[in-house]
Amino acid sequence: MELNQQLNNLSLQQQQQQEEDIYDVIVIGSGISGLATAHNLVKNNYKVKILEARSVYGGRISKNENLANFAVETGGEEIHLRKSAYFQLAKDMGADIISEISHSIYFVEHPEKEEMITEDDFFEQFPQYDIWDMTEKEYDQLSFDVSIKDYLEEKKIYSKCGKFYQNLLGTENGTQLSKISWKGVQEYDKLVEKSDHSMITNMSHYDVITKAFGDVLPLIQYSSPVSKIDYSDEKSIKITIKDGRTFYSKQVLITVTISQLKNNSIEFIPSLPQNKLDAIKTINFGISGKLQYRFKERFWPENFNSIILWDHDFGMTWNSSLCKDRSKSNVLTTLLVEEVAIKVEDEQIRKELISTFLKKLAKLFKNDKIPELLEDHIYTGYSTKEYIEGGYTTPTLHWTKERQDLAEPLQNRLFFGGEATSILNHSTIHGAYESALVQTENILLSNKK
Repeated sequence: MELNQQLNNLSLQQQQQQEEDIYDVIVIGSGISGLATAHNLVKNNYKVKILEARSVYGGRISKNENLANFAVETGGEEIHLRKSAYFQLAKDMGADIISEISHSIYFVEHPEKEEMITEDDFFEQFPQYDIWDMTEKEYDQLSFDVSIKDYLEEKKIYSKCGKFYQNLLGTENGTQLSKISWKGVQEYDKLVEKSDHSMITNMSHYDVITKAFGDVLPLIQYSSPVSKIDYSDEKSIKITIKDGRTFYSKQVLITVTISQLKNNSIEFIPSLPQNKLDAIKTINFGISGKLQYRFKERFWPENFNSIILWDHDFGMTWNSSLCKDRSKSNVLTTLLVEEVAIKVEDEQIRKELISTFLKKLAKLFKNDKIPELLEDHIYTGYSTKEYIEGGYTTPTLHWTKERQDLAEPLQNRLFFGGEATSILNHSTIHGAYESALVQTENILLSNKK
């Protein structure tokens, strides 16, 4: 009898221990979407664990404190929507935020001579290249299946300004013009006013999320890439990480970059439903990287925001020192996508392209000393960072409801977050944060009795 009692006690202890080891929610990924959702759930007394594949949190929000005497944004940099929850969050965390348009001027390389003109003057002087104006009267008839390249070819101007629009819209949207829905770009533009292009001047986005979600940072288990999610058992979901360890949870929030779903690095048992598989396949995830330079002195006008070049591979460059204290370092940033982003991973090719770029700037700014002013540079290629492997999602062709399908809870047990799930605010910090608010509500509602 004593032996049976001991065995029964042991069984009860094991069952109790197993129940204690089952989390309410396991969050996979510690970018802003994962951190914000975990933070909100903990406030609602949920037992939460965060599994992070890399050795750092933040996802595609990151900073470098070595290049300059201020934190350089090596990941997301702008706040693209002032009327957003993230804008308010940053303000609440003490961020000083300025609207770029009220403090700076956007420039374009003149298409016929080596000089700069303002963006407004460019479209006024060359209306034959203004595709926004061309589209205005035919917008309702325009299909989401028409790429920007298709549209330029239809208007018979691709051969003349295709490279310019690749540097402008291709770079901004993170991929090739042939992969970007022209109507999809404009649907997003409807939400955004020029004043919405804002920058934080006194801290980094990394500082914002550290301060906002510091309470859940101890919940992160680093270097724990998830290899399998088994949700076949109705009582709990079994999560297996790469080293074979397992964790159990009632619900799971998946916030990994969509590249990790595209490359099947996570096995789902049973397999995800077809609409989610189709969404994962359809949503385009571009290749991108940021090249950032420190100069001995500022050679650009104080109100210089950015310049779009007409034919150089380094097509979009902006002023990362804008509205920083005058004692701060002089930093410019170039955003690179697709083939160029891949090429500059090679240090020798990067040096050669930087050299031709600086010579181009010397002509545009009428300053032959510019190549000599470069002190240092860094390159951040997210497409080669393991477990990220890409930049951000783009306005996908054949625009349907794939983002909505991806974001839809599965059996109220599996939830999906991150910028890829945001229908109109994808590719942005505020879109990723918005997804956290949506999935927090979904999880809370799913547990109401």
